[in-house]
Amino acid sequence: MPARLLRSLPPTDGAALSDRELIAIALGPCAGAEPLAKLFPTAQLLAQAGVAELARSGLGEARARRLKAALELGRRTLAVPLQRGDSIKSARDVHARLRGHFAGLERAELHVFGLDTRNRLVTHFVPCVGAANLVYVEPRDVFRPLLRESAQAALVVHNHPSGDREPSDADADLTLRLADAGRLVGIALLDHVIVAADDYYSFAESCRLLRSEQAA
Repeated sequence: MPARLLRSLPPTDGAALSDRELIAIALGPCAGAEPLAKLFPTAQLLAQAGVAELARSGLGEARARRLKAALELGRRTLAVPLQRGDSIKSARDVHARLRGHFAGLERAELHVFGLDTRNRLVTHFVPCVGAANLVYVEPRDVFRPLLRESAQAALVVHNHPSGDREPSDADADLTLRLADAGRLVGIALLDHVIVAADDYYSFAESCRLLRSEQAA
């Protein structure tokens, strides 16, 4: 971003600024800001880039490290870990609490939350790490730890590093297999939430936790 445009930005808390404008403020007047914005046009892509990639864009190593530090600080601000006994009220609540953790990850992670009868957290674990937009796990690897902790219900969450919140066929299949397995062992699957940057997808809100023949 040209220095004249940087100087013209009004005082603000940042909420009204674009990703590009925020990057310009974080870097200060810098010849590498414009090439950087072309290579990494969104904060999501920027967070996934390494220091060496940013440095090669024209920033140089010192500015690249400064920018990564600013991004990490922002991620930690959003990452509010769930603690044992915390209540999980909705998919929106899950998204708000976990989007900071997922920011910048290049691979999908599946998180499992075991809940009591009042939807309070009793256990949290990550049974698998997958590919860019794909996770695969056997139901037994999800429900064995939940049974050991006497969980009464479960909620699973994974991220889409691409930023696309829409579930794949594999996501839908995994959801139905987990819901079926949960019914067999007496642990209800309350939801499967996909976290994608500033948005999310909820299988429960979309009424997709049952197979079509069961829902009919």
